[in-house]
Amino acid sequence: MEYFELQPLRIPSGWTVQYNNFSEYDLEKDGEKYRFELVEDLLQLKNHNLLIDLGYIRLWMLQGNMCYTL
Repeated sequence: MEYFELQPLRIPSGWTVQYNNFSEYDLEKDGEKYRFELVEDLLQLKNHNLLIDLGYIRLWMLQGNMCYTL
């Protein structure tokens, strides 16, 4: 099983990482074999009453989309 590094992030002070599963997986480079990296819960950041949630819609399906919610 391949291990993918997490995406490097620059997070300003005041933000808290609730969870981070946002890896450097690249479908074109790494292939379909590792499509389990495409999950709905990739990254969540919180700052007071703001929440940023990053996920991949259509779990494990290659025709899915990234979804950013604020």
